[in-house]
Amino acid sequence: QFGVAYMSQQDDVLRRELPELLSDVRELGLAREVFDENALDAVNLWVGAGRAESALHKDHYENIYCVVLGAKQFMLLPPSDAPFLREQRARPATYRFHHTSREWHVELDEDCESDERTARQWVPWIETDIDREPESLPRCVRPLRVIVRAGDALYLPALWLHRVAHCEPTIAVNFWYDMDFHAPLYVFSRFLRAAARNLSERSDSDPDERRDSDAFDEKVDDDT
Repeated sequence: QFGVAYMSQQDDVLRRELPELLSDVRELGLAREVFDENALDAVNLWVGAGRAESALHKDHYENIYCVVLGAKQFMLLPPSDAPFLREQRARPATYRFHHTSREWHVELDEDCESDERTARQWVPWIETDIDREPESLPRCVRPLRVIVRAGDALYLPALWLHRVAHCEPTIAVNFWYDMDFHAPLYVFSRFLRAAARNLSERSDSDPDERRDSDAFDEKVDDDT
């Protein structure tokens, strides 16, 4: 069984390697007015088969996402929902195809430090599949579902959590603008993630803390 075909380079590939296509891809005038004229950091190309999808994640960019062909489904959550998603840290790994066995294997990166508390290379990971397992979410977490079709553009704010799935074979281009790291949103997001991680670690080691954490989730559900 082979993997899902997907091509993406998140390093300004259109301007660096495919300048011939730039005349067909125009930056939105509204974006230039809203963001600093020098804030455009990358113009990326995304090409994938119909079964391609991403994990739930966030980006430190203001994102204008444009679908050229096909359609994509975005499941969106604001940064304030992060504490209720039980984010963990996972060791980085690479999914490699072994030609001898003709199988795919996950191989942990050997140069990664083993202690997640001190290793900056560890990857934030949210286990919950907000699309297929909505019942696993607290009632206060309500994902926003958006279908972006050919000719549509989606503004995805920096730090918003999102999971992306192809509805069919799709080609898309996006514009990444540097976010303002001095803005209150970034500080607030860092605080929420740190507080949630600390609470999760304490609840894992102390049953009383776990009950307090579950009670907090239920209280938030009731308030909303």
